[in-house]
Amino acid sequence: MSLSNGELKALLCSPSRLRALTDAELMDALRSGCNDALVILFERHSALVFQKARGSLCTDGEAEAAVQRTFGDVFQAKDAFNSDRDSFTTWLLKQAEIGPGISLA
Repeated sequence: MSLSNGELKALLCSPSRLRALTDAELMDALRSGCNDALVILFERHSALVFQKARGSLCTDGEAEAAVQRTFGDVFQAKDAFNSDRDSFTTWLLKQAEIGPGISLA
């Protein structure tokens, strides 16, 4: 799915419309330049990433840093996401690398 310029502009003006999109559609929006899509993905999935990180790390601070790193990595790797191959949650957890040899996936 590719968003037209008009659709992208409408999304940028309407956070409620962004919240109605699926994760895959939000990744399409992010690839199209709608950085607010990452905010919605963070709202939906940061608790899961934190929970997984907290189980692997010693402190809440380390887990919070892992969450921030993970969503930064999502932004950097947004073109690598393929909704035909992966669910967003599975792909997200693959992005969540905690440290040498430690992954949340």
